Amino acid sequence: MEKIEATFRVVTPMFMSGADQSKAELRLPSIKGALRFWWRALAWGRYGDLEKIREEEARLFGSTDEGQSKVLMRLTAAENLESFLGKQEAKKWGPNTWQGYVGYGLVDKKLRPTRDYIKPGFTFSLIISARDRRALEEMEAPLKALGLLGGLGGRSRKSWGSLTLMKIEGIKEWEPPKNEQELRKTLENLLQSQRKPGPYTGISNKTAFAIGKLYPDAAAAQRSLAQTYRDFLKALGGRGKTLREAFGLPRQLRMKGARYQNANERRASPVFLHIHQFPDGRAAPVVTLLPGAFLSRQPSPSGEWQTAQTFLNKV
Repeated sequence: MEKIEATFRVVTPMFMSGADQSKAELRLPSIKGALRFWWRALAWGRYGDLEKIREEEARLFGSTDEGQSKVLMRLTAAENLESFLGKQEAKKWGPNTWQGYVGYGLVDKKLRPTRDYIKPGFTFSLIISARDRRALEEMEAPLKALGLLGGLGGRSRKSWGSLTLMKIEGIKEWEPPKNEQELRKTLENLLQSQRKPGPYTGISNKTAFAIGKLYPDAAAAQRSLAQTYRDFLKALGGRGKTLREAFGLPRQLRMKGARYQNANERRASPVFLHIHQFPDGRAAPVVTLLPGAFLSRQPSPSGEWQTAQTFLNKV
């Protein structure tokens, strides 16, 4: 069997748990799920056909019809996870703090007053093995997307649990971008597509990303990005409140004289907040917009996707 080994660093506090939500743990099923999500997101730009995507996804990751996955995954860690565990107290995340705003639901004064998390700096490797070399090659792009745009655990789309892909070894060697220019070029290559937005969150010709200014460390970059996000959404007041739905649902919006029609709808945010850390330790906010069908009865959010694009321009 051939294999590739991808090494990741945790860049911002990661709230990943198993059955006991108060305890932090690095879970392989969660990592598999994240890679499957990014494979699917990239697949729209590649195939543009929902049935073909389902067939290829089942072939690669397994299904009841296709059998087990073509790829086998296992985790290794150079450090002891126990030494990288922290504890967050709900009382320190007030409703007016940036942490409480982008970390809503991670801790709760009544239901979950404290919660363990994995501290930034923890590194781990994911080893992927397969008999089919093509299957390994198909995993490279999702690995890059996860480590350049995404994260793991609770509120990962709001910058928590951001990961930086440090290297890929195996059938092909890959080194991370060393600066903003290299990162921009890497993302342009990864996210390019000529296809129109599809029926789900994925790569298309409307995909956009923004890289913010450079900060001395990841904590400063996350704080700045979260504050910008909070201030931008709070500024959408009055009739403009419905424009907030471009950043995901549900949202309980108090509207004068009318009931917000999407108050009980659910739609994961198509806007991904991420913190990327360069090899020298400095970090920059990265925000990605992946438009797709918004709701079954509403193709796009209020204001189309312009509100989200305006936010990207402020990063």
